[in-house]
Amino acid sequence: MTNIIVKIEKANDKTHALIKNNADNLIELCNDVYAPKLDDMGNDDYRDWLFENHKELAEYLYDEVGAKNKLKMSQHKKNIYGGIKTIATRNNDFLAWCASDFGSGTASLAKVTGSVNGYEKSLAPKKEKTTPENGGGDDASGDDTVETIVPIEPTKPSLEQIAQKIIADLGNDAAIELSTMLYDMACASASDEAIEKVS
Repeated sequence: MTNIIVKIEKANDKTHALIKNNADNLIELCNDVYAPKLDDMGNDDYRDWLFENHKELAEYLYDEVGAKNKLKMSQHKKNIYGGIKTIATRNNDFLAWCASDFGSGTASLAKVTGSVNGYEKSLAPKKEKTTPENGGGDDASGDDTVETIVPIEPTKPSLEQIAQKIIADLGNDAAIELSTMLYDMACASASDEAIEKVS
């Protein structure tokens, strides 16, 4: 009997290869699936359009029943849809990521946005810290003594307090949209373990 850990990880490897080896097909499909959103189609109309044009995908993505018995996406399915959006709106970035060895643990479209962002970030030139030894200092006195002033930081609000304030200020719908946006942006530098906890 195959060890379950080995079985899971090998399945992840296969899925990762499936994503990268089918980049052109994924781009073509994601471009088609996301096209109505580029024309600002509303959520209800888009859901109906997706069920009409991509029924299998729609049935998979819309896995929960919300207010007024309308089908909606769970958070994980929203993350998958976020990957579809990234592929559709960033074709070249996605292709470059597929051609790289970056993101070997990416075994779901839910993680594509974070991995593509991480890959882009890895291409940026690294900044070096400047010190007097490597030419970063301009102190002509020769005195290497630096006075450090430690500011007193005000008490920070808790994450729950911040979340409550955002919901109160923006409303539930905008807060949910913001949470998805924050997730995508944070995934760029978050560990796979941290991402897995919220997926």
